Amino acid sequence: MRQILLKLSRAIFHWPPLPASVQEKQSLIVRFGCQRGLKNFIETGTFQGDMVEAQRGNFHKLVTIELGDTLYEAAKRRFAAHAHVQVLHGDSGTLLPEAIRLTEGPALYWLDAHYSRGITVRGDQEAPILKELSIIAAQGQPGDAILIDDARLFGLRLGYPRLATVHKFAAREWPAHSFRVESDVICILPP
Repeated sequence: MRQILLKLSRAIFHWPPLPASVQEKQSLIVRFGCQRGLKNFIETGTFQGDMVEAQRGNFHKLVTIELGDTLYEAAKRRFAAHAHVQVLHGDSGTLLPEAIRLTEGPALYWLDAHYSRGITVRGDQEAPILKELSIIAAQGQPGDAILIDDARLFGLRLGYPRLATVHKFAAREWPAHSFRVESDVICILPP
């Protein structure tokens, strides 16, 4: 029954979107980060480090935060030879200010620290998006671009804020930025 309702909702309302492919996500980061001249990439939720690997040649400084011990250790080893990649270990809601201090100027944020089951680790929140957005907003960097993965889960999965709540927050904190969902990614973009 749930699958029927999802298909019906997608057919009528075009919501929720289907999960984005890895290539779609990487393309959005290039389009909204590199092509806009952003030099910094900050990621929450490293997982296996594939997004950092894909973006390593596109940004001058990359900082990624991973909560899980095993995933952190693997990422630390994977990027040890790359001085412009910094891997931080801990909760994004605690370490995001440090990640920001490690960069200079506006950044492309890839927010993907929400708990995904499997080998990922759950922090004190299922999806710390509003906490992460509050930290980014407090920095007052008007050129930041923010991409949030898994838009389809917002308002539908326990612990995820409603999409309208994220939109309202973004409109208040970044009134000049645009807000949209593209390829299952929430995009908060400077003019």
